[in-house]
Amino acid sequence: MTKAHSPWLSTDFWLSEALGKAAFRLSPDVGLLSNQSGQSIEAEKSLHTLAGENSFIYAKTPVADLAGVAWLQDRGFRLVETNLQFARSIRPFDGQSSHAIGFAEPVEEEAVANIAGVSFLSSRFHVDREIGIDKANELKAAWARNFFKGLRGHAMIVSRKDATVGGFLLLLKNSTGLTIDLIATDERYRGQGLGREMISFAIKSFPEAERIVVGTQAENHRSVTFYENLGFRFQSASYTFHRHGYSTT
Repeated sequence: MTKAHSPWLSTDFWLSEALGKAAFRLSPDVGLLSNQSGQSIEAEKSLHTLAGENSFIYAKTPVADLAGVAWLQDRGFRLVETNLQFARSIRPFDGQSSHAIGFAEPVEEEAVANIAGVSFLSSRFHVDREIGIDKANELKAAWARNFFKGLRGHAMIVSRKDATVGGFLLLLKNSTGLTIDLIATDERYRGQGLGREMISFAIKSFPEAERIVVGTQAENHRSVTFYENLGFRFQSASYTFHRHGYSTT
């Protein structure tokens, strides 16, 4: 989704199209900028050269990187999210599934997109007032559709209820484990264990993975409790910053 234009700034082509303006990601090594004046100047040049007034820039940095946080805030970036990362070993859950769980079929794209479009009210896009709720919902629906387009995700698992999709789980996979990229349940079926059973299915489907990881917003207490009850344990925390527009003068 991204292509480097400089050592510090990458264009996010998918997000650019979705937002209708140039979108960039600032290098994750923000902490280096505050400690090395030469690199800070080069990063500033990238921002001024590549990111104009009608642009969107985002950056992520560990919560312990106070110097990096200060560098971003001094340049007009606003904190929009504290993200908590949790991990769990690939140890099967006890108990059997009581719902129909399986891999998503192409015909289920619309149902999945509909759930994604109303389920992520605390995401970084939703809390950014300059993006707005309607556009944030569109972004999440499009994000889920990217799986069916072959643009994102290794696998998608769905829980089927009443002949339709009751929930979905989008997975990323690397050499050591799985990452929960998106997970959501239709409001009508929440509290029935669909999330737990979809994660259980994922663990059973990829036994070669060493662990499964997930990130969620610190203020999303319901989500944090959900993962902790499933045996996920806190690993790290990071901040996400947004900036809309960057002066070229």
